[in-house]
Amino acid sequence: MSELNRGEDLNHTTYLKELKKYHKALNSPEDQMLMVKAVFLKLLRDKNYITAKIDDRIFDSFKFDNILGLWAPGEISIYSEPDHHLSSQDRSLVKEYIINGMSLKNIDSIFLGMVYEYFSKISDKKKKGMYYTPEKIVDLIGDYHASNSLIGNKILDPACGSGFFLSKMYDKYMDQICKDGKGTDKYHIAILQDVLYGFDTDIKGILISSLVLSLKYKKFHKPKNIIKQDFLFYDSDDDLKFDIIVGNPPYIGHKQLDREYFVRLKDPYSDVFYDKGDISYCFMKRALESLQTCGKLTFVTSRYFMEAHNARGIRRYIAANSRIDQIIDYYGCRIIPGAKVDPSITFLTKTDYENERTKALIYRLSGKISKGDKLPGLNQLNDADRFEKCELIFDPNEMGSWKINNPDFEGIFNKMHKKSMIDLESVWESYQGVITGLDNAFVIDSRLAPSFPDEIAKPWIKNSHITKFSIQHSTKNVLYTDLVDEINGWDILEERLEAYKERLSKRRECKSGIRKWFHLQWGREPANFDQNKIVFPYKSKENRFALDVGKRYFSADIYGFTIKKNLMLNYGYKTIVALLNSNLYEFYFKSFGKKLGNELYEYYPNTVGKLKLPCLENRVALKLEELHDIIQNETDIFKRDAHIDDLNKFVYKIFDISMEEIKIIENYLNQHKRKGEYYESDGLSK
Repeated sequence: MSELNRGEDLNHTTYLKELKKYHKALNSPEDQMLMVKAVFLKLLRDKNYITAKIDDRIFDSFKFDNILGLWAPGEISIYSEPDHHLSSQDRSLVKEYIINGMSLKNIDSIFLGMVYEYFSKISDKKKKGMYYTPEKIVDLIGDYHASNSLIGNKILDPACGSGFFLSKMYDKYMDQICKDGKGTDKYHIAILQDVLYGFDTDIKGILISSLVLSLKYKKFHKPKNIIKQDFLFYDSDDDLKFDIIVGNPPYIGHKQLDREYFVRLKDPYSDVFYDKGDISYCFMKRALESLQTCGKLTFVTSRYFMEAHNARGIRRYIAANSRIDQIIDYYGCRIIPGAKVDPSITFLTKTDYENERTKALIYRLSGKISKGDKLPGLNQLNDADRFEKCELIFDPNEMGSWKINNPDFEGIFNKMHKKSMIDLESVWESYQGVITGLDNAFVIDSRLAPSFPDEIAKPWIKNSHITKFSIQHSTKNVLYTDLVDEINGWDILEERLEAYKERLSKRRECKSGIRKWFHLQWGREPANFDQNKIVFPYKSKENRFALDVGKRYFSADIYGFTIKKNLMLNYGYKTIVALLNSNLYEFYFKSFGKKLGNELYEYYPNTVGKLKLPCLENRVALKLEELHDIIQNETDIFKRDAHIDDLNKFVYKIFDISMEEIKIIENYLNQHKRKGEYYESDGLSK
C-alpha cells in the first residue's frame, strides 16, 4: 500500500451496523458526535498514523482537538467544543470499539463522513436540506470530470457537507498527478492548499470535510480552503474563479426557509428565486457566476427546475450563461435516502455568450429500478435498456420555456397536431376546488346533511373519488357557509361550528377581516360547482377525467373545467372525457407533464391545458360519446376493460396511429407505470 491511504472499495454497511450496536449501548446515545470522534481516533490508530499506545487520559476530555493532538502534536485547533468527560460506561464502550472493532485500516477516510451523516438527526437534515449523496452518484460525477485533465484546476463544492464530493475529487486529482500510484507529501499539501475548496454553513460538516481530506495522508495537514461560509452571500475575490464546481446543494423550498433569510435572498436572486422556488436555483446562479469562462458545473438537484412554472427564471439564466452538456434525469426514482425529491444531475459549461443551441441531450431513466438494483454508472448512459435519450428543446423566443421530447415520439405527435385545431386552455374555464381551512369543522357525514338546509349542505368529493369516466359515491357533504351572511339565526350551524370557533378565528384571513370566522377559507364561486363540468385530480398516476352532472363541490386536490359557450366546437363534454382518458392522450400528457416521485404526475391546468383537441366529424364525436356512456355504465370490471380497449383502438384510428407506433405508446405507458423507491442499500438508513 502506498503512503497515500486510499481505502479499498469495501462495503461500508457492515461497519456502520457494528457501530450502531456500540452506539445503542452508550450511556448518552443522543450525543451524535461521540461515535464520530471514536471513528476518528480508530482511523488514526488502525492506519498507523499514531503508533503510541492510547493514553486513558484522552477520555477525560474527549474532544476533536485533543484527539488531533495525538496525531499532530502542538497547539492546533480545528473545532471549538466544551470538555467532554466520558462516563465509565461510555469510556469502556469507546475503548472496546477502538481496540476490538473491525479494522478500518483499508477503509477510506470518507467513512468518517458517512458516520457523521448516519448519526445526524433527521430533523436537522430536513431543516438544513442536507441529504447524503449515494456513492454511485459521487462516483459518476467524479468519473465525468476525470475524463479530462484536472491538473491545475480549482475545484469547489459550495455545500460540501461531510466532504463526499471533495473526497472523490481529491482521489481523481491524485490519480492524475501521481500516475505511479505513489502519493507524496508535496502533492497532498498542494491539493489541500490550492486545488480543493469547500463551503458550508454547518460548522460540524466543515470539521468532518477537513478531517476526511487530512486523513488521506499519514502526516497531518489542515486544508486551507474548507471554511464555514454561506456560498450564496460569498463576497468573492474577483480574481478567484473556479474551473469546476460540483455538489448537491440543499433542497429547501420557500416554506421551510427562515423568513429573514428568505427576504435576504430576494435582492441578489429575484430573477431566479420567486413564488414557490427552491433555494437550489440560487445555488445554480451563484455557481455560474463563480466559474471561469468554459468552467464546468455539475449539480445534483430536483428535476423540477426543467418543468416547474416558477423555474422559468433559472432556466432563462442557464440558457443565457451556459451550455447544457447533458442532464441525467432519474425521472421519479428517489435515489437520495430520506429526501422526498426527484433528482437529476445537470452538467453545464459556462459561456460568455448567449447560448445559440436550440437542443440539449437528456438521459432519462427508464424501466423499473427496485431495491437491490445497482444505480447505473457513467458508462451505462448509452444502454437503451436503462436510459431513453431525449431532447431538451429551447423556445428561441423565450429561453425560459423548455420542452423535453423523445425523438422516437415525434412522428406520433406530428400526426396528433396535424389533426388538432385548438389547445384545451383556449376553450375552457378552469378552477380549483374549495379550501375549507378546517375539514373537521366543515365536512360532515352525509347522514347529518338532512339536519342542515339544502342550500348549504353540498355533496362533497375528494381526489380519491374520481376514476376514469366515473365519480364514486361519497359519504360526505360540505357546509358551504359562504352563503351565510350572519350566523345568528342558523342555530344548528352555529352549534356545529362553535367547538371550532377559536381555531377558525385564528386563520390569517379571519384575523385580517377578509373572512368571517364561520366562512370557508377559500370557497370559490358557487356557480363553478352548480353546473355540469369535467373534473380531474391534480395528482394522479394516470389520466382520470370524469363528467360531473351532480352539482358536486370538491376539495382543492381537484380541478374542474367547463367549455366556453359560442365556440366552434362541434362536440361536448362526453367526447372530451373519452379523448382525455384514452391511452393516446395519457401518453401525450405524460410526454411533457411534470413527474412527481415514482408514479405520480402533476395535473395542473397550466399543463393539462396544453393538450390539443382534434377536429372531429359528427359521427366520430357521437361514437366517442357512445363509448363514454358504455364504459361509464358498465359494472362488470372485465367488460369495462374490454370497452376501454375499444375506445383506445378507436382513438388510435382517429389519428392514424400505426401498429408500430401503438407498440411504442403501450410500451412507454407500461414501462413508466411503476418504479422502485430506491435502488440499493446505502448503509445509512437507520
